[in-house]
Amino acid sequence: MPLTYDNVVSILAEITGMDEDEITPQTTLLDVEMDSLLLVEFAVVLTERHGVDREADLDLTPATTIADFVHVLAEQSSGAEAAPSVTGAL
Repeated sequence: MPLTYDNVVSILAEITGMDEDEITPQTTLLDVEMDSLLLVEFAVVLTERHGVDREADLDLTPATTIADFVHVLAEQSSGAEAAPSVTGAL
């Protein structure tokens, strides 16, 4: 399955307990309180569902937005869409 913005938001909501409507393309990793443990859990889910390489250097910071994160992940994911699908997110 291609990795899209909607997939990432769904997974983030699942692991953080946030409502999907609270996560926008401009939301940062800090906004979703992404700590190292959640990042590992997120990476495992992305690897299992979308083939994202957990060993890849994603060069993330707390200020990284979800849109930027999706773009980086899409580049790393096998068969992923490079442009995020932002259905209803804007």
